[in-house]
Amino acid sequence: MKEAQLKDDLGKCYARVFLGSEDGKRVLADLLAKFPPNAVRFDLSNPEPLKAALKDGQCSVINEIEQAVKHGATLAGLP
Repeated sequence: MKEAQLKDDLGKCYARVFLGSEDGKRVLADLLAKFPPNAVRFDLSNPEPLKAALKDGQCSVINEIEQAVKHGATLAGLP
């Protein structure tokens, strides 16, 4: 399977999982609330590199999920 086709297929899966039911929408909203994608990663008043790295990883995962859901929703015709 081509890489583009795999990305499209997985995007549709993400969209169905997170947008295809009220439960999925609630889970996505909960993840976004707990791990805001644009959260401040480094606190200058209390600089802890490990904490910043953890937050950066969380934001990266949430950004990946958001992008896959948006891409898949477009392809699957979901709102």
